[in-house]
Amino acid sequence: MPKNPNILNDLHCVRFRNVGFKRTMVLSPSAEKSFNRFLVDSLGQDVFLISTALGLDVYYCYPASKTDFIVKNLWLFQENTELVNKQIVHEHHKDEVLLYFTTVVNTLLKHPQLFLSTCKKFVFQYKRTLIKNQLITLLFSSFELHLQELITQNRLPYISKIERIMQEIYIPSFQNINSLGVLYHSDESLN
Repeated sequence: MPKNPNILNDLHCVRFRNVGFKRTMVLSPSAEKSFNRFLVDSLGQDVFLISTALGLDVYYCYPASKTDFIVKNLWLFQENTELVNKQIVHEHHKDEVLLYFTTVVNTLLKHPQLFLSTCKKFVFQYKRTLIKNQLITLLFSSFELHLQELITQNRLPYISKIERIMQEIYIPSFQNINSLGVLYHSDESLN
């Protein structure tokens, strides 16, 4: 049973996008980390940021929408304050967030290089997160399920590279288990 059975009711997403098709990041990597820390401190552990050259998506779980709070505080972390009023902001709530998440994946498919780099970044952030909270688990499960559908439909660009990226998540755990087994059996031989 999930800790929060109402996770879909508390699910929200805010997307920041620069006007036009400019490949400029909304936040620098260091500012993104700081903004993420700020949001975790303000809203709790169920916060996930993903940044691409097309925009910044902020996913979070909270009983009420905090879009205004997030929008009003983003500028504190931006190096280029000229872009603040020129950004397009979209928000999604509840189960609409997962539909939007699928739409983002489908949109990125039209830009294979961008899709591949976003997959790498998403998997990297998933691996980097030591404690997998409900939000990260939900987003990653949705991502993984959608990838499987795309593989089945033969619509996934760079399939071998993406499969390798995804295997990085699962293989280390098996290697760790194997190492523990070897260690255990070596201890047995001492007795």
